[in-house]
Amino acid sequence: MSIQQISHRTSNKVGPLSMQLKPGQIIQGKIQKIFPNQSAKVQLGSRHMVAQLEASLTVGSNYYFQVKSAKDVIHLKVLGQSLEQDEQTSLANLMKQLGLKTNKSNVQFIQSLIQEKIPFDKTQLGNAFVLLNGTDGNSEIQAVLKEMISRNIPINNSTFQALYTKQTSTISEQFQDMVQILRQDTTDIPNKQQLLERLNGLLERPSLKGELSLLTNPKELFLSHMRSVLQQTGTTYENQLANNLVQSQSNTIKSILLQLVQKGGGIVHERSQKLLHFLNGLQIQSVNETPTFIQASLQLPGNKIGLRKDIDMEFEGNKTKEGKIDPDFCRILFYLDLANLKETIVDMHIQKRTVTITIWNNHPNLIEQALVFKPELKKGLVELDYQLSTINTKHLQEKQESTKHKALKAYQSTYQGVDYRI
Repeated sequence: MSIQQISHRTSNKVGPLSMQLKPGQIIQGKIQKIFPNQSAKVQLGSRHMVAQLEASLTVGSNYYFQVKSAKDVIHLKVLGQSLEQDEQTSLANLMKQLGLKTNKSNVQFIQSLIQEKIPFDKTQLGNAFVLLNGTDGNSEIQAVLKEMISRNIPINNSTFQALYTKQTSTISEQFQDMVQILRQDTTDIPNKQQLLERLNGLLERPSLKGELSLLTNPKELFLSHMRSVLQQTGTTYENQLANNLVQSQSNTIKSILLQLVQKGGGIVHERSQKLLHFLNGLQIQSVNETPTFIQASLQLPGNKIGLRKDIDMEFEGNKTKEGKIDPDFCRILFYLDLANLKETIVDMHIQKRTVTITIWNNHPNLIEQALVFKPELKKGLVELDYQLSTINTKHLQEKQESTKHKALKAYQSTYQGVDYRI
């Protein structure tokens, strides 16, 4: 079977990052309709396409397909017979055909990949199975591995530990644990005091004497805090090294941790390694982009800006022809835990410089309170050459339901109208 792209629709609408099929990947497809001219309508993952048949396939049946090449024409090989037997048996046969170990945990993992329409290859599965061994189907471990497969991140222990640590803890938890260990340790550790100052500076709220102006200006406090986190954590450490800017990174949290890991031992060494994994995980997840689209995420300690928990930000947007972020088409989400409103998500969606804001929260009278600030918000946006469209409020339960398919964002295709041969 071969697939050939014959049309490509584009729009200014912000969408998920596309992921092209790559040689070796395996995905399940369904023959939906047979046409008289030896062609068929096929659902391949989340895409519907028209196919020219070169093999005898049955309408309504599902098949496993493996990508054999992925240039101008994508060739797919049918693996085995149609999937008419129960799913567990089909998956066991597929694993046997690929020469992979069959057990309950491995079968469940492949089953979830297929159900969530994530293409995978044999090497990815083999490496994932090594990390799954003995975990008894841990859902958090599986979630990290699925992200690595969907984003084509090399599956090895160090990268996995980075993403898993990031997935299962917060930046404040990591910083606070490191501060506690350093305070309890009585040994002479190089740069110990400097590391403590860096960590506390990102955790503690501004003092009334030293930073009164920031306390009375939430915008400046937030921007100052964001700049400090980006600069002091050392999340651009490797990039700075590559550009011979070592001096500017010599006193960051990451550079100090690297020294501790290389020189020390015991509990300080162990805790430094864990925090280093977390910072690496932040870096890996911070930016994901294609030539036309970008996704970015950032996590900030919350106490510094008066929040009960850490703040998470997600950004996604189109790129201009010059490769820069297009401010006319983008989306920013803020995940907050506020003192009075509790768990809150603010979704700011921009289309042609028109802003629509949706606030997800369980407060019964939120819309009335939000509208009080609408005139001031509208005025501020106009000064930035943006127009406020609407402010909506929704119940958090609706957001939880909609995010069940969040993982699809990493690998759903934005292509439509694709023809291919089977």
